[in-house]
Amino acid sequence: MDESTETVNLGFIESEPPRAAEYVDGYVFFISNDNGLYVASDEDLSDARRLSTLTCGDLSLANFIDMAYSKADGQLYGLFYADDNRKATPYLCTIDMFLGTTTLVGEMSVDAVNLAIDGKGNFYSTLYNGNTLYTYTAQTYQTPSVVGDHRQLCLQGCQLHGLGPQYR
Repeated sequence: MDESTETVNLGFIESEPPRAAEYVDGYVFFISNDNGLYVASDEDLSDARRLSTLTCGDLSLANFIDMAYSKADGQLYGLFYADDNRKATPYLCTIDMFLGTTTLVGEMSVDAVNLAIDGKGNFYSTLYNGNTLYTYTAQTYQTPSVVGDHRQLCLQGCQLHGLGPQYR
């Protein structure tokens, strides 16, 4: 990796500002406010191509919140809310990176607002109205485990690594 401090302009994204984005093997996938799925080379984000408008079965997809790539299974996952029966409900799905289609994994049991996946396939999310960090897998998404308060975890991490108050 080049450690220079030179700034490299990767281009201007012509579509609406992305709601969520994820890097996968030299490409950046992102979702626009109208649930459009786009892909661009990480070397030229201005050449983004719209793959599809994301839908998920019969659900009235309100908006995608986040997405993350799992190196463990090679899947791109999406976290979205649907407004069925006027009840905002969070769902987890997979997103086909070539076709732009989705496959429903299932309904989440917590109001997650973000999605991250580590190299072993462990998922992490925080709550819409809170500071609790949860972990789960593609199989255990309905029964996530509490990791802790993410503010406290960040503070402990700063202390562990000897970082000063500017990082707390």
